[in-house]
Amino acid sequence: MTGVSQLTYEGVIEHLRRAYDGKAQERETRAISDWKIEERARFLSLLQAEGKRRLLEIGAGAGHHARFFQDSGLEVVCTDLSPEMVRLCREKGLTAYVMDFMGLDFAEGSFDAVFALNCLVHVPRRELPRVLQVIRTVLSPGGLFYLGVYGGRAHEGVWPEDTYEPKRFFCFQTDEQLCATATEFFELVRFERVPLDWDLDFHFQSLTLRREPNTVVEAAAESLDIFIPLLDEVGQWLWDKGVKQWALGTFQGDRDRLRFLVENGCLLLAYQGQRLAGGCILTEVDPGWSMSSAEAMYLSSLAVARFAAGQGLGDRIVDGCVRAARRRGKSQIRLDCWDGNEFLKSFYRRLGFRMLEAVQERDYYIRLFEKDVETGGDGDEQS
Repeated sequence: MTGVSQLTYEGVIEHLRRAYDGKAQERETRAISDWKIEERARFLSLLQAEGKRRLLEIGAGAGHHARFFQDSGLEVVCTDLSPEMVRLCREKGLTAYVMDFMGLDFAEGSFDAVFALNCLVHVPRRELPRVLQVIRTVLSPGGLFYLGVYGGRAHEGVWPEDTYEPKRFFCFQTDEQLCATATEFFELVRFERVPLDWDLDFHFQSLTLRREPNTVVEAAAESLDIFIPLLDEVGQWLWDKGVKQWALGTFQGDRDRLRFLVENGCLLLAYQGQRLAGGCILTEVDPGWSMSSAEAMYLSSLAVARFAAGQGLGDRIVDGCVRAARRRGKSQIRLDCWDGNEFLKSFYRRLGFRMLEAVQERDYYIRLFEKDVETGGDGDEQS
């Protein structure tokens, strides 16, 4: 293979699109290997056992695997970067779109499962984390992801003996490399090597992965020991972005006040698997609103770790606050934020908070928000 350096995914997709358009009809009539049939059947059995219903196949090609899943009772959506391949999918009665891996235009958590067989082998190794993050975003928490590629030894470049025109780029990784990258974004459920009779140096790498479920739970004040470092991390990121909402390095020194707030309410922590991903403080202590109310709880210190940003976790933390307020018989949640933070103000409005007046505090203004909640108990959520 011809080696390449610093090649981006965007740098290979146009050649791939032309290559697969030109071979679409040939791939339409190609027989499917027995081991591939076994791989998809095993994944289907797992989906059925867990009650998964909606599947996305990326790099779907002519749609043979997608049609198998659809005929087995799943709701299937296909994507491929080749318009000709998408045409063949649609001719089989499949819902299919022309999309590459970085352009999966679906809402977060749209699918219970993602199937990717021998397509991610075309992603440069240094770009694979970007692609896995996109896949993770469209997969629902707890959803399953089948990732299958050729590999076993590390090499990437254009394959000079390729019969496709233009010749295609491939990236092969060792088992250790591939698993290490995949488990940065997913929990590894199963890994298996499938021998290939046509090449003793390579094998097929079969990974079944899971997007770890998000859990929002109430925690005791002792858990401030793990929450305060997260506040400092997010505060530093805000300052680096020019948002001076939180004074740097103040949370450790403010521990007594934070403990007081938690002991008069609760600390909500959000986890992805076992990893702390976010949290907030919800308290009955009035921070000094002019419209004090015994029916309200006050939300503060909402933070989401950078590795979990952009995944809707903030929404789920606020949902956890709503449930916590209901359990305590409260009818409102109130909060304030720096009036110059337009993104955060928009976020709270989207979640149903009413924007109230701005109040001057020292040399800046804070904006007050409140949200009505229906009373009535319900349990903790796992999403």
